[in-house]
Amino acid sequence: MPSAPHPQPSPPRRRRLPTWAARLLLLAGGLFAGLLIAEVMLRVAGIPRVHQVMPPPSRFYVFGLGADGTYHYVGLPNAHIRYRFDSNPRGYFDPDNSIDHVTNARGLRGFDFPTPKPPSNFRIVFLGDSFTFGDGVRLDDTFPQVAARLLNQRLPSPAAASAPAATSPASPTSRIEALNFGVGGYNTTQELYILEKQALATSPDLVVLAYVLNDAEPPLLRVNPATGQPLATQAEGMGFSGVAGPQTPRSFLYRARVAQLVWQFFANRAQTRATIDYYQRINRPENPGCRESMDSLRKVVAHCRERNIPCCVMLFPIFTHLDESYPFADVHARLAREVEQAGGICVDLLPWFKGMEAEALWVHPTDHHPNEKGHAIAAQALVETLVKRHALSLIDAAR
Repeated sequence: MPSAPHPQPSPPRRRRLPTWAARLLLLAGGLFAGLLIAEVMLRVAGIPRVHQVMPPPSRFYVFGLGADGTYHYVGLPNAHIRYRFDSNPRGYFDPDNSIDHVTNARGLRGFDFPTPKPPSNFRIVFLGDSFTFGDGVRLDDTFPQVAARLLNQRLPSPAAASAPAATSPASPTSRIEALNFGVGGYNTTQELYILEKQALATSPDLVVLAYVLNDAEPPLLRVNPATGQPLATQAEGMGFSGVAGPQTPRSFLYRARVAQLVWQFFANRAQTRATIDYYQRINRPENPGCRESMDSLRKVVAHCRERNIPCCVMLFPIFTHLDESYPFADVHARLAREVEQAGGICVDLLPWFKGMEAEALWVHPTDHHPNEKGHAIAAQALVETLVKRHALSLIDAAR
């Protein structure tokens, strides 16, 4: 009898992954694919963009040393101070991403002007720091010049009515003169000094002081004990200039754009929080710098009152969180009370900027000074306040 066929061994059964492991593997594969797609898209779009802070130009001229060891300085006289940036996001700068700032023989922004005021003109002196000087903005777009043009349009003189508006503050056709005494890095005490030593001698009819929340900082330049030369004691306008944002760590992981984007998100939040804490700290009433700033502010107003010169104080906001969460609203309210109690006219610019995107008002992502749009809004606010407070009648009477 034929032998029965041997049974064929059954093939080994494949071991199946547990359901949870299969799902986990599928999830990891989908996550990897998503990250890969996101990486490609970010690279194509050039995101995130890490801006480079360009080295600042030489721009200060030191002319004396104060008894407290701080230097008296203005801008370089008769100079073309050229600021450069790594990009031109609004197309506002010159083709090489730069912009020129021209100073006069006094080291101030703009054209030379005669110390004796032309009898037919109304002279406005503007005091302040780099916001008033107009870092990153062309001369004609700075708020002192824009305000002068707006006032000339409201009160045209016979000479100006028959001639085009001139940009030079010394022009005989310009009834309203804007003299810009703003110097980068100034605090309120230095603004008081330049008012006493220079600005009052120009016979102003109106004084406008632009107050920024870094005015409570110490002076920018002090004596370096080791060399006897000027030494920068604080970052000029922390949060205004030289702000490139956090630099991503130099490691293999952060070659990935996705990793850079996540890291920058959290680093930017930390930097914003630190900046807010800094300005809140220096503007506390118990801070010596804040007390000195308020004392100097009151003296500026007092000098003007003694000479029957109206004095306006413009309060600039920090260009961040320009909504209901703005972190310095209480500081603005306190400063406004100080100005009005001293006898000045307060122009709080916060309501004029509220609800706007802060980034749209920056000179550049690395420079948070107000751009030409911010200066135009500030000028409009100043003129509207002068109208509301009946200060235009003073201008008309001085004609």
